[in-house]
Amino acid sequence: MKASRANRGKAAKRKPTKQVKTNGPQVSFMSAHGPFLVCLSLVAVVFLCFANALGNEFVFDDIYLVSVNKQIQSLDLPLLLRSYRPIRDISYAIDFAFWGQNPLGFHLTSILIHAANVLLVFALARRLTKDLVSATLTALIFAVHPIQTDAVTYISGRRDVLFALFYILAFHTYLTYYGSRWSVKTVAYFLLFLLLWMLSLLSKEMAVSLPILIFVWHFCDA
Repeated sequence: MKASRANRGKAAKRKPTKQVKTNGPQVSFMSAHGPFLVCLSLVAVVFLCFANALGNEFVFDDIYLVSVNKQIQSLDLPLLLRSYRPIRDISYAIDFAFWGQNPLGFHLTSILIHAANVLLVFALARRLTKDLVSATLTALIFAVHPIQTDAVTYISGRRDVLFALFYILAFHTYLTYYGSRWSVKTVAYFLLFLLLWMLSLLSKEMAVSLPILIFVWHFCDA
């Protein structure tokens, strides 16, 4: 008993251990800066993978759709009516206004749109899974998957990256609309969803599948 009391007394007299202070804020993958760092990294990965396309020339359908296509040399209303994919042709006309016949600008636009799509996929995956690591891996696979090669490096593949851009934005908007209480803002979200879906349809016909995707999402969510 005396020995145990003595030990307790010694323990009470011991000085508390000092806390080691670190200099400056600590930034980690899971910190508040994590998503921002992930977004920067994803954009860097996209450019590392596809920057070699910037020096490519017009090839195959590029020549017919861009190089010798006089219709894209001016931005006017008839441009919307002369093509069954007018959003693609409008993007070509905008590129032509800035770059003329220089293919570098057309390739740069496609890469930038793909980078935006990767960030949208990251945001969507994080929104659905609530997990930063899963969202990062999902976006990374989407960014570098070989199936993206033609869509990003082939100027004629602009239809695919544009379709994906408005498709994912439309689904994002639908999720916001569905999760909102009924109000004027809710109606605005639904109208924005319809507009984005229409823009996706005018980029590529595959956008007709969006209602099926929404149905499958509701089924899985239920």
